[in-house]
Amino acid sequence: MLYGLVAPMSRAGRTPQSPPAAPPVTQGVHNAGELLVGVAGLVISAVLVGGIAVTAGLLWALLGGVLLLPMIAGCVYLCVSFARAERREWTIDFQKLRGNR
Repeated sequence: MLYGLVAPMSRAGRTPQSPPAAPPVTQGVHNAGELLVGVAGLVISAVLVGGIAVTAGLLWALLGGVLLLPMIAGCVYLCVSFARAERREWTIDFQKLRGNR
């Protein structure tokens, strides 16, 4: 955060360069692993929030839902991007899911 405040000051004396050309955006093939991870994340978050609602009450479940909101948004993004993709592959590549170890 400090770098963001100080960095513009150090570049003030330099001449502005032209911005680098953006690489062309290529549509990749979405595989079913994205759908699997997205749906699994939504199920896990629903179980967690439901468990909190049953044991602690609705207000705590609301707090848990707010804390899980980034996870829920990421999972919804994975599901929607798979559904809207022009090219889909209905196989699950476990090597990509494990991180190519």
